Amino acid sequence: MILCIGLSPAWQRVLHFDALRLDEVNRAVECRTFASGKIVNVLVTLHALDTPAHCLTFCGGLEGQALREDIQRLGASLEGIETRTTTRVCTTVIDKSTNHVTELVVNTAPVEDDEIDALRDACQRHAPNASAAILSGSMPVDAPADTFRRLIEELELEIIADIRGPELLEILPLRPLIVKPNCGELASTLGISIESEDELIAAMQEIQDRGAQWVVISQGAEAVLALGQNTLYRFVPPKVQSVNPIGAGDAFAAGLASALSDGLEVPEAIRHGIATAVDKVSHLLQSAVSRKGAHTWLKQISQEKLR
Repeated sequence: MILCIGLSPAWQRVLHFDALRLDEVNRAVECRTFASGKIVNVLVTLHALDTPAHCLTFCGGLEGQALREDIQRLGASLEGIETRTTTRVCTTVIDKSTNHVTELVVNTAPVEDDEIDALRDACQRHAPNASAAILSGSMPVDAPADTFRRLIEELELEIIADIRGPELLEILPLRPLIVKPNCGELASTLGISIESEDELIAAMQEIQDRGAQWVVISQGAEAVLALGQNTLYRFVPPKVQSVNPIGAGDAFAAGLASALSDGLEVPEAIRHGIATAVDKVSHLLQSAVSRKGAHTWLKQISQEKLR
């Protein structure tokens, strides 16, 4: 079982418009609502891939209850620690005339110390039944940078971290198996500008020197670089018609973790992660991802050892 740990779930609205016009009244032609947020997307993808997983996160108010019920309807496993603040609502706006997808994000409200303690207790309770843990998503407002570290430092699990900033730096001494910020997140985490591949590789090396066993960096639809075990790889995904790119990074993390749980080595697991991300981009909803769909893209991913 893979333990999914996150601090910032969301109740998601997706609004479709025939043509979006600014400064005018716009009437949506379609509206969907469902559980979301990065860690929830990871859980939903793992469930779609038939990989056992359990999600630990925060849920508050009517939106939090709706999130729990939606995950239950999917048949996935989620434990929502009750919070005094309400689960945030985020909105995706899709302009059908241009195929532009715009995400309107609300920051996660602050959580209390006792709520973080309850989440930590849940992590310790479920860890003996897990083979790995995925950390994903942003931090609640005013949460200490060491929050993720405090949640996992006593867990004897392989860690896959899709986080950024000070919270990523805090966990590096724990020797996570894989960290996978995107290029922009890596730059902001280290407080630097990355303008070339050489600068990107140097930044990846710094993260590895600080403790990460593998550093995996995505660049949108461009190549993925992976550094680990004194080896550097470049993976190039196929070009696809994008339906909804939101959640692709979460699908990447889930596909990678699923492949590792199947016993694959890290480089091959990265290929499966990319294939899962590509499959997600070609669908509107996270739950539409499948092993069969991901495998159709697998052979189209090129892999090159750079050193």
